[in-house]
Amino acid sequence: MPVISRFRFMAGICLSAALLAPSFGAPGAEASAAKPAGAASEKTPAFQTLRSTWKADNNGESLYARQLPVSNGLVFYTDSRRTLHAADVSGGKTEWSIPHAGSPQAIAANGVVFLDASGRLVKADSSSGKVLWRTPAVKLPDVMGARVNEVGGLLLVIDENSGGGLSAFDPASGKRKWKNADLSMYAGNVVGQFGKTLVVSSTVDNMRTQFFGIDLSTGKKLWRKAGLYDAVGQEQGKLVLREVTEQANRLTQSEKPFRGYMLRLALLDPATGKIVKTEKYGLSQDARLSTDSRSYIVGSRVFGVETSWSPDLSTLVRYERGRSAPVKSYAEYGDLVSDLQEGYFFFQKNGELTALRAENDKTISFGKLPAHVAVTGVRVSNGFAFAGLDNGDYYILDMKSGKTAGVLPTKSDMFGDPFVQDGRLLIQTQPDLLSVKLP
Repeated sequence: MPVISRFRFMAGICLSAALLAPSFGAPGAEASAAKPAGAASEKTPAFQTLRSTWKADNNGESLYARQLPVSNGLVFYTDSRRTLHAADVSGGKTEWSIPHAGSPQAIAANGVVFLDASGRLVKADSSSGKVLWRTPAVKLPDVMGARVNEVGGLLLVIDENSGGGLSAFDPASGKRKWKNADLSMYAGNVVGQFGKTLVVSSTVDNMRTQFFGIDLSTGKKLWRKAGLYDAVGQEQGKLVLREVTEQANRLTQSEKPFRGYMLRLALLDPATGKIVKTEKYGLSQDARLSTDSRSYIVGSRVFGVETSWSPDLSTLVRYERGRSAPVKSYAEYGDLVSDLQEGYFFFQKNGELTALRAENDKTISFGKLPAHVAVTGVRVSNGFAFAGLDNGDYYILDMKSGKTAGVLPTKSDMFGDPFVQDGRLLIQTQPDLLSVKLP
């Protein structure tokens, strides 16, 4: 998930295999015993101030992308005039461009795919920029509400317009394989592929979510499941959902305390759309402040996030699967400022940033960050932790030593997911795409 100011998530936007990974490979200078954050740190702020080698104004179009559109040493972006550029990652030189194009949506079969202003799905050769094919894909007028995903060897186009639905295209030829216009895909997302079944979701009324099982080869709807659910991940071929009671729903929250569970999980069979198992954790006399949509399963551990808005704070809690055990709170480490990143959660307290390994509670301290500056989010990639601050500084932290490798000053407090290639970092800010040589 992208890093956004005051680390909050929209439910069901994306899934990550890391949510359910039983073990993790990211090394770190871990403490053998958990140590609360906020204690005095011995680390000194000796680090390198970095400067971007090049930048491009692309209106922050990749802030919410799972991965930057990069292929064969080229990064693809669209400028304010809607010109699509293919730029050299190292130097920023534009190798080719296409005017009046759209934002790059996918890299498929040696081509970059985008939607143009006329609602056509377009594929251009990623090396030369030659347009290989164009085909009608999205109903007008709302092209901006459409999205493209590559799943199962197909390009899937979500069209939020009435009657738009979901379509599948062959990435090599551009030929439409099928279209299901009966699916309501407002605020729609591709959840994932389960064998020959595609699972997608959309909102019913901005409160309830509906999930559809789709035959990936024909587009036929196999089943529909609606309710107060958020998608969490997948486990042993089942879709894991977090279930919210009507009283605890954020938009219809009860004014009076009620007895209930803080976290409720449901396992859905993608072949039938039926709930085959439910799990309940943390029986409470006041379940109004039940954990929010962020839930993570790590082995026998289930993590949830309790969110308060005054003060603005996210607290990580842990439940044990298959046995009765007290709820473990990680409030001692401070505000949770990340989701699960390569097996680690990140916290900030009194200026100190701490990583906690989910499988065993071992910690890494990164020392003090600037006082009274909030961390807006953390991502882990290639042995580094990348932390964005709301003063515009972007910290690059070594996961092995816990030391600060470098700091990139920016004028943004919004950062997308980092992309590392050949010792160079690409990071999306608002509004610029930046390229930085790693220290």
